[in-house]
Amino acid sequence: MGTETRTKKGFTLTFVDLDKFTEPLEKWMYCAYGMGGDVQLLRRLPDTTRECVSEYTKTPYGNYDIRTICR
Repeated sequence: MGTETRTKKGFTLTFVDLDKFTEPLEKWMYCAYGMGGDVQLLRRLPDTTRECVSEYTKTPYGNYDIRTICR
């Protein structure tokens, strides 16, 4: 469903044509954090959302900073 692109500092995941997979259902963003998903966040996205891009940047501690933008 998504495309992965490697970068110098990590990688990027791009999800496009979200309508193709979810029409006419609602669109949601789900994130889990911690060992086994101890913290879970959910957020409904606007119905007009067509694309989400997540940038994963490796930190000095071995984990990733994640930035997601949906349009």
